[in-house]
Amino acid sequence: MTDRLDPAPYAEQARQLRALASRARAAYEEKLVDDGARLGLERDKAARGKSAAEQELAAAKLQSKRELGVADQADKAAAALERRATQQKGAAGDELREQAAEQRARAEIARRRAHAADEEADSLQFAVGRHHQTVELLETQMKSTDDMKRVEREIDHLETHADLAEGTARAALRADELQHRLSDAAARGDKVLVKQLSTEIDKAWETAHERAQQRVMFLVPPVDTAVLTDIGIHVPPDVLQVPGYTPPPLPSDAPTSMGDTDPTFDPAPPSAEVVVASAGPPSDDVLGDDLLAGQASTIAEPGAEAPPVDDARAAQSSTAEPSPAEPALAEPTVEQTAAIEEPSADTVESFESFESFESVEVTSGLDTPAESFVDEPSDTLADVS
Repeated sequence: MTDRLDPAPYAEQARQLRALASRARAAYEEKLVDDGARLGLERDKAARGKSAAEQELAAAKLQSKRELGVADQADKAAAALERRATQQKGAAGDELREQAAEQRARAEIARRRAHAADEEADSLQFAVGRHHQTVELLETQMKSTDDMKRVEREIDHLETHADLAEGTARAALRADELQHRLSDAAARGDKVLVKQLSTEIDKAWETAHERAQQRVMFLVPPVDTAVLTDIGIHVPPDVLQVPGYTPPPLPSDAPTSMGDTDPTFDPAPPSAEVVVASAGPPSDDVLGDDLLAGQASTIAEPGAEAPPVDDARAAQSSTAEPSPAEPALAEPTVEQTAAIEEPSADTVESFESFESFESVEVTSGLDTPAESFVDEPSDTLADVS
């Protein structure tokens, strides 16, 4: 049966979390309205400034154009008066020259006013660009919902923790109610109902522990209290801690040897010796020269007749195994080594001929017979012992 959890702390914690989530949701909606209104007002103000700057810019450009037109007309009038003054003499000519000077002064005034209008237009052009950037920035902030989504996400996490705490309390209360019913059924002797209620109680406690474990093991997202603090909601740390629950121990590390998984496995002690049995002569030694020499084997020299060997004794010696108490074998003599390593031409011919090979007799009991250079049927080679 799963350990019992007290439903009272979980019910109280669920109530606190639910209240905090409700307050946070109200603060979120209020902030949503306040930020939207504030950004909207700032955007409208920047848009009016942009519109006013654009109108002033247009007026300054128009004024510059008009003043340049006035200056051009005055220059033309001054030039005409000076031509007339050259044709007149006396007071009339002087009068025309004075009028020409007035027209040139008028043209200079108009040009200065046009230059001032151009400078004002340049300044207004920068103002229009600045207001335009402000309007775009404010509109982007109005359309962006990243900050508000972050706040809403933390409120959702807070509500999730409230749901889990409430689920733990509900499951624990259900287990307590079933326990009372089980006690009554046991007092009546109803074994069938007792068994059924026991199964339901175990399931209820498993559900309660599962809800609590999801919060302890961070199977649900934790709450970022700093984000909620920005909207004026302070979340106490203890309200997010799971009361009275000890998480199950983590699984141990994976076994690193067979002894960790198989208790019956008994590894060999460090002092155990490994004995490797001899497998006969190496594969490249076809005749087994070293082994024949170690066993004091005698191979008939070329041209000499091999001494007779009793068949029964040879068969017995071929099947007998050497005793571990035997003394060390004698080293082969120089003559025997020469006879083995450097056979004469006649001996080579006897090995290559099947009939000659039969005449060779070995006077040593070997576990493995010497191999032939000639590939003959196995029944023929079996005669060589």
